[in-house]
Amino acid sequence: MEGMGKRLGIFAFVSILACIHLIFANENAGEEHRRFEYKYSFKGPHLMQADHTIPFWTLMGDTVAGDNQVRLVPSIRDKKGLVWSNHPFPYDSWEIEVHIRIEGRGRVGADGLAIWYVSHTPELGPVYGSKDYFQGVGIFLDSFDNNNQNDNPVIMIVTNDGRTEYHHASDGVNQNSGSCFQDFRNRPYPVKLKIKYSNGLITVSYDPGNLEDGDYEVCASANINLPPNYYFGVSAATGGLADDHDVIKFLTWSISDKKLTPEEEQIQEEERKKLQEDYDKNVEDFNKMQEEYKKQHPDAAQDMKNPEELYEGAASTELRSIFDVQNSIKKDIRQISISLDQVLEQQSFMFRSLESLDTKVKQGGGDGSQQPHIPAAGADDSAKKYHIDNVLNMQRESYDSIKQLRETLINLQHVVNNMDLRVQQGIERKPNQGGGTDSYETIQYRQAMNEKMHDLQNDIASLLRRPVANPPKLHCPEPEMPSCISFGVFLAIAAAQVIILLIYHSMRASREDAAKKFF
Repeated sequence: MEGMGKRLGIFAFVSILACIHLIFANENAGEEHRRFEYKYSFKGPHLMQADHTIPFWTLMGDTVAGDNQVRLVPSIRDKKGLVWSNHPFPYDSWEIEVHIRIEGRGRVGADGLAIWYVSHTPELGPVYGSKDYFQGVGIFLDSFDNNNQNDNPVIMIVTNDGRTEYHHASDGVNQNSGSCFQDFRNRPYPVKLKIKYSNGLITVSYDPGNLEDGDYEVCASANINLPPNYYFGVSAATGGLADDHDVIKFLTWSISDKKLTPEEEQIQEEERKKLQEDYDKNVEDFNKMQEEYKKQHPDAAQDMKNPEELYEGAASTELRSIFDVQNSIKKDIRQISISLDQVLEQQSFMFRSLESLDTKVKQGGGDGSQQPHIPAAGADDSAKKYHIDNVLNMQRESYDSIKQLRETLINLQHVVNNMDLRVQQGIERKPNQGGGTDSYETIQYRQAMNEKMHDLQNDIASLLRRPVANPPKLHCPEPEMPSCISFGVFLAIAAAQVIILLIYHSMRASREDAAKKFF
């Protein structure tokens, strides 16, 4: 019995070891091995070459490559552009990570951006900047609501066999294989998309860009069959509305279930070392050329700046633009103040003239015991009335102009207060990229801008506190009534007219009688 118990114990121990071995064997068999494919990827810095191209990629349309990003289309209406891989991707399973930024001034943007894995080479078209009737899959980031169903912005998975037209007017509602509603415009940090295809399943994960290092969440997935040797690409387009569409990173990995052999690992390591050696050699050659240039041109070498000093961050750029706007507003306010002083001086002169003229009109006679002298109607009175009307019109126009200037100054004060609030928010907010401390140049900009803001507020407050004189009450001379003729004179004139008419008729009748006698 003891021998039987020992044999059973040994058998159980061996069985447990076999199960553990099978479990680890299955785990190792199902483990995914990822390999970074640099020929199907791009990222900054130093993204653009001297000829304004990106290695292994094609730019087309309105796309422009920069040092840290690729701008597919600017915030201009009716633009389209794309960036496309030069070589087809030869692997069955893959994963890509795309960092994008879509920004615009309006509350609503257009049209959107698309990430492609399709069979065709780069070609501009109506579907977010690329051609229609595509064969493959597209991940569409649609920012404009074409069908008025309040279902945008949205991220969609759209597949096509090359024979179906994409229904842009309906936002492809009946054509997508999966979607999620996410707002990807004007985010604090770049929006990140992770797209993975393996074993007939494509999955789209999304990071909304609220944090610098956010977490991915699954947006949509679909069962589709995608063969190898298709092309990766990104395109974008604008319509009646416009946004800046930028691609910051496009990273690609190939996925395989089998572990690399030692020979393959050695080849990959040798390739990495070779690329690193080429990079180090190029940096060394560049430093040597720079030192030789400094020796040959010592005067120019003193003016050479550090390349990092030639670029400024987003916070510095925003502060500089606000500072320039503040200076222009202050110049305008100074000019308005000068014009206002001139108008007030002219108005005071007109008030004094009107008061003196009113005094002269009132002092037409002597004391109260004498009858006031009423000048005869004539050219002198007409001239006086003409000048009084002109002075009154000028006074009214000046008063209206001063009112408009006051309203303009009030509006300018509101603008300055809003800009002051915006600057305070910009100071409290950390820059999008970089460390937690600001540069010396940024601090100087903020201090100078605060001083300008205080000067502007003081100038506007002094102008608004300046009183506007009310127009004086003018006393125009009463109109002179012409003297009427007496009743007796009127009867005499009427009798004379009757006598003249009777004499005329009698003379006319006598002439007619004489003419009849002659015949």
